[in-house]
Amino acid sequence: MLANNQAEMVFILKLDEQDRAVLATNSEEDLKKTPPSVPLVLFKALWFGSSAQRVVGEGHLHDFGTGSFLRPDITGVTFQTPTESSLPDGIIPKRTPFLLLITLFKDEVTLAKSCSTTRVATLLGKQESYFPFPPWSDRDRESVFPSGVDLEKSIITKAPHINIAGALIQYCASAAKVTISLPKHGVSKLATELSRISADSVVILQSYYDSSVDGQIVWQPNQDSETGLEKMEVLSRTNSKGDILGGAFIGFVPQQNEDETILYEDGFMVMLCDGSWSLLRKCLAQGRNCLIQSDTPRGFNAQIQFVEEEEEEEE
Repeated sequence: MLANNQAEMVFILKLDEQDRAVLATNSEEDLKKTPPSVPLVLFKALWFGSSAQRVVGEGHLHDFGTGSFLRPDITGVTFQTPTESSLPDGIIPKRTPFLLLITLFKDEVTLAKSCSTTRVATLLGKQESYFPFPPWSDRDRESVFPSGVDLEKSIITKAPHINIAGALIQYCASAAKVTISLPKHGVSKLATELSRISADSVVILQSYYDSSVDGQIVWQPNQDSETGLEKMEVLSRTNSKGDILGGAFIGFVPQQNEDETILYEDGFMVMLCDGSWSLLRKCLAQGRNCLIQSDTPRGFNAQIQFVEEEEEEEE
């Protein structure tokens, strides 16, 4: 993978009854001689993709389309960067950085497309009580997407999305402030994407996992979009203070009477009057830091900052 500028990948599959039977009837040496073929087929496809310059990264979604993997209703995988707390002991590849592959059911692929893979991965974390998400794939688990839910009710599904690799969103409860950190290398793409979107349109900026947060905001598709802080659900890191929380997205909503930033689903909406939105679009397109102060008691302040990308350590 590295030869094609593709990060190495790790796939952890939870054993089912058939797997346990195979382990019970075969020696360790026999198992080494005949490794499982199904995961190798997936890695082979990803290798060919990377050799054709289709490189995948953190937060990406791979939809198999009409195909499947392991079982008929597993039709996609998401690629996530593991955090220290997300890996079992002993699962550390020799080469870093690397990506975790996590399988998704068909309806979860739809859910990921409607917002981000961060939303789905966090729901998996809630399902397994594992922060920030379980690093393994489980063929026998239940889908995290409740049946009969209409995603079209959410404004998130209707608005254009912008995906800037490395974008992070933090909510500091003690300061009542939302901070959006954007990498400087993404300014050009951000400017291009904004130029294609109407000035009166809502814009959704997707967020990646932030390894420094105390917890991640959780939202179920069958909940109200505006739950309010008093009903906010959080998947927390063990022994954390719970003050710094991560969100799945930040949205910008123009044509409002006042400026304010509010909790919305598992992310935040920055409500903006036209003058503020015009200035903010220029700041985003030019890579300039800015502060959006709330005009209302219920709203948070929102800080947008552009940061230098951290250089990867050489081996």
